[in-house]
Amino acid sequence: MNYQKWFQKSQLQGLDGLEIIIYEQRKFDINLEDGNIEQFTANHSTSYLIYGLCKNKKTSIYLEKIDDLDNDFFIDQVLKRLKQKIEILNFNEKDFLFSGSQKYKTILEKNFNFESIPYDYKIKLLQECYQGLLVSQYFTKKCNLLYSEIFWCQKIVNSLGLKLQQCNSYALLETNCIFGDNKTQEEITKSFPVKKFEDFDLSIYVKGLLELGENQIGSKTLPSKLYHVVFSNEVFAELLSNFQNIFNALYVYRNLSKYKYSQGKLIANPKVTIIDDPFISTAFFNPIFDDEGVACQSKNIITQGILNTFIHNLQTAKLFDVSPQGNSFNGSIAMSNCYLKSGDKSLSELLYAVHDGIYVNSIVGWHAGIDEISGSFSLQASGFCIKNGFIKDPFNMVVISGNFFDLLNNIKDIANDFKF
Repeated sequence: MNYQKWFQKSQLQGLDGLEIIIYEQRKFDINLEDGNIEQFTANHSTSYLIYGLCKNKKTSIYLEKIDDLDNDFFIDQVLKRLKQKIEILNFNEKDFLFSGSQKYKTILEKNFNFESIPYDYKIKLLQECYQGLLVSQYFTKKCNLLYSEIFWCQKIVNSLGLKLQQCNSYALLETNCIFGDNKTQEEITKSFPVKKFEDFDLSIYVKGLLELGENQIGSKTLPSKLYHVVFSNEVFAELLSNFQNIFNALYVYRNLSKYKYSQGKLIANPKVTIIDDPFISTAFFNPIFDDEGVACQSKNIITQGILNTFIHNLQTAKLFDVSPQGNSFNGSIAMSNCYLKSGDKSLSELLYAVHDGIYVNSIVGWHAGIDEISGSFSLQASGFCIKNGFIKDPFNMVVISGNFFDLLNNIKDIANDFKF
């Protein structure tokens, strides 16, 4: 792709600036169903997101499967359409292109080449996982196992001279299987992502699946009442992810966040510290820059219960008169690696303090069961009863309801079992 040609033609079309984001992805899947290999899928794609800026307004056009990107007629048509889209935009906030941050963090990329691993090894991985599940008398042999490996690269160039690139690779095993007895059946879903092929540890993964499946046998519903609740680390991470827009500066600007006037104030239990750290070593991806080319930054959203900052893209950083933070991803403002800082106690110690409560380790219905603005949630959960400090009978098909803002204030303790 001849970037300079695109930039020159964009000026002739009356655009003030042009930015091109290129995504290249290679993906390979193997699907094993009920013990038999069902499907191999390989895909290699390159897509282009073309952003145009005119009179402080910006929009984009998505392109893929283009034979000749530098054809004069094609470029002119794309740029003409881009300008037409900009002209019908109707908002007051100003948009920008970015010339680059003064400094970008240097991270040694360790992108494992999963393509170098023979197919036989990947098939064997799936088969051994399935065989490991067969030891359970409760495993119904109904199981879908997916091996997936992904390599992707992102490149950003613009007419202001910005030129950046970052890549990532990972693989995962994803299992969806049925455990049951004569009375009940339980569907279990679990993923195992890795950064290197040798990190697949089936003994740990299969053990986790068996415990998850067998322990849910005989699940029952619970009577409606107020319960002391302990969330698993994975469930709370999902809860935090689904409510992250309460810290989104655009939501704040548009009066859609309760925390608009709360910066510098106590909004959670002092034990709560929430961090967005793009560079934490245990994460599966460490972004150097966001989709606007801004250098990513580590930041404490909440420190000991006090709200420190909102998260910004270029537009909101200008509106709030703060430095951009590198939080523009996939066309919206989002965190990169956000987590609740670990406490000092083990999970067992947290459970021991609960006389009568529930331990929630699975939730479904995220897409429909939350209201980001009010903070309310009503979600279908499963897990285990807690009696006198110990895990007891399993439960499922229970709807837990509450409010995320209240939850942050009412947190009593945090375990030390944090992991990505």
